[in-house]
Amino acid sequence: VEAIGRAERARGGRLGDGVAALGELSSFALEERVEAAGQVAYKRVPGSALSLQIPLELASNAAEVAAHEAKEDKRQKLDPAAAPPPDDPVVPLVSFEACLSRYLAVETLENFRGHAGAAKTTRFATFPRVLVVQLSRYYTDADWTAKKMAVAVPVPETLS
Repeated sequence: VEAIGRAERARGGRLGDGVAALGELSSFALEERVEAAGQVAYKRVPGSALSLQIPLELASNAAEVAAHEAKEDKRQKLDPAAAPPPDDPVVPLVSFEACLSRYLAVETLENFRGHAGAAKTTRFATFPRVLVVQLSRYYTDADWTAKKMAVAVPVPETLS
């Protein structure tokens, strides 16, 4: 999104006055509300892309994934040198709504201005005409190596 913004600034007004820039179409503002000890603090955060984490624990086919992983573990224990079977692996299926609801859910902060147990909520203050969403599929493993999640997230064309 930043590269597109730089390209739009470089082109100046060459495309005409009636053409809206992607940065203008996708810009929005989030409102962060933190409540602690009876006090409330608001913060407005501008953005152009929404980065969502994928909650694997909310996969709709978690039982099938666990069964497939158990089958793979058993196969590896019996014959570690054997090639994996040609069947398709079973990947977790997480709904886009689950990713969005996780992002907009109430978050408990350990310390906020000296108060423990503060509740932080995030909401859209303004909504863009075009919402750019990034699903964060990369994570850091226990041994500090970057890994990519094998997960499917069907994204609807319209949000309601």
